[in-house]
Amino acid sequence: MDPSGSYPSDVEEDYYSFFNLSKDATEDEITNAYKRLSRVFHPDKHTDPRKKENAEQLFHKTKTIYEVLRDPRKRAIYDTLGVKGLNVDGWEVVEKAKSPEQIRAEYQRLAWLEEERQLLQATNPRSTVVLNFNASDTFSSAYLDYEFEDDEYESFFPKVEVSGMSFSQSIEVPMSPEDTVCLTGNLQTNNGIGSGAINASLRRMRSPGGYEFGFGIGDGLIASAKGFRSFSSRSYATLTGDCLFTSRGLSPGFVASTSYQFDDAYQGVWAWKGGRQSGMTLTLMRNTVLNSSQISLHLGIASVYTALSSTWKMPQRDAKIKAGIKGGTFGCIIEGSFEKKISKYTAIGMSLTVGVPLGVSVRLRFIRSTQTYICNFMLCDEVMPIPIAYGVVLPTVGYLAFKQLFLDKYKKAAEERDLKLWREAHAARLREQREEAEATIVLLRETYARNRETEISKHGLVITKAIYGRIDEESGKLSTMEGETVDVTIPLQCLVKDSQLVSITSSKAQLPGFYDPCVGGRKALEIEYTFRNKPHKVFVEDNQRIRLPKNG
Repeated sequence: MDPSGSYPSDVEEDYYSFFNLSKDATEDEITNAYKRLSRVFHPDKHTDPRKKENAEQLFHKTKTIYEVLRDPRKRAIYDTLGVKGLNVDGWEVVEKAKSPEQIRAEYQRLAWLEEERQLLQATNPRSTVVLNFNASDTFSSAYLDYEFEDDEYESFFPKVEVSGMSFSQSIEVPMSPEDTVCLTGNLQTNNGIGSGAINASLRRMRSPGGYEFGFGIGDGLIASAKGFRSFSSRSYATLTGDCLFTSRGLSPGFVASTSYQFDDAYQGVWAWKGGRQSGMTLTLMRNTVLNSSQISLHLGIASVYTALSSTWKMPQRDAKIKAGIKGGTFGCIIEGSFEKKISKYTAIGMSLTVGVPLGVSVRLRFIRSTQTYICNFMLCDEVMPIPIAYGVVLPTVGYLAFKQLFLDKYKKAAEERDLKLWREAHAARLREQREEAEATIVLLRETYARNRETEISKHGLVITKAIYGRIDEESGKLSTMEGETVDVTIPLQCLVKDSQLVSITSSKAQLPGFYDPCVGGRKALEIEYTFRNKPHKVFVEDNQRIRLPKNG
């Protein structure tokens, strides 16, 4: 199972694993691996009809893999699309004279066209629901210091009220690969006062830029126009203008911005807003695999401020933590947030904001695909330690309780269900792989015997026992349940050359003589061996590289 929790759509063969090579193997390494396996599987070496038939199949497989990996064009297709790419109808449109780099570019273009075709068949709906709660009575200093009389017991319970809510929805309707119609609408109410707006726009994309025109009705009639253009692979600019028509007159506005990518990590953005709430903002962003941060300086008529934020990404845990500070003429705000992906399409998050004069507030966020639900809780309009503590502790305890009581059980049940369905759908192919591995071991016996005798005679590397299979999560060792492990002593000894054993870093399941006895589980290889007549034992997780002897 991959990290996203899904399973491959098909059980494909890994050509590199079968040859025990990495994906950057040289032509000489590919040729040497082919020669080694073709000597073992050549049909002329076997007289038994059953063995000869198995040898013919494995020899044909070895030859097929060699012909793909030694051909730069076929290898590029395989690296990009896998085995299915070698048999896709329509690849005849790709000229044979094209280089591997051109083939990859052609595939990316075809994939983009396919994506555009799918977009023509569906809209792209997005919605956001926001609820605002005011719980400031609970933690305000006036409320905490108030002494209640006996006849006022009803007032002891703090009042939490819904101070506002909003709903927004947008859809995109592709009319052609270049044109898209966008419809957006929103409704909101705050302290009993409501408002709403609806907007329609037409967007046209034309390399190296595009434009968009829109009209809307809300607090009057609004017309807008937007243009965007890329000047190079590193820079682009946008210009947006709008005009609001109300009973009070016309209210024009515009926003101009430009961006420049300094290198793979750093990007700078300049934006100037004119008309309503005029101001200029300079932003420098840094984005890497594990961290992203940005610093901004805003100079405006209404306010001047500086903002700094940093996000730490944790890919292994599908989570990220963000911290930021913003200070200026309006005061100072400090914010911390946490977001966790709990399934392929679902994420939850929380953030705590402490500021002057805004006070203390908490935001809870639930994201499901393109739908976002947000709950904002105003805890206190002053900066006090008690609401800050509650703002951290209560959401954390709530998440841990939710995870323990529901989420972990749900994810485990979903994984077991998906794994069962996947195994049922690919039962025939999995059975073929097991039968092929068993047939391979029969053909490797003679090679195994010669290799073992040679290593014994020179006191070299002798594999005495090798077991491959599922790791028991409780014990951390190989499972003892029947059918979840397989003996791979013979095929592993056949990989020994000059008293050394070096394997690939990917899964060992497709090495000759191996198969996956427990699809979806964590796997490992437990090896007992002797080197210079001294016994050793190693435990190697599936995707770890094997290099023996470890010592000696």
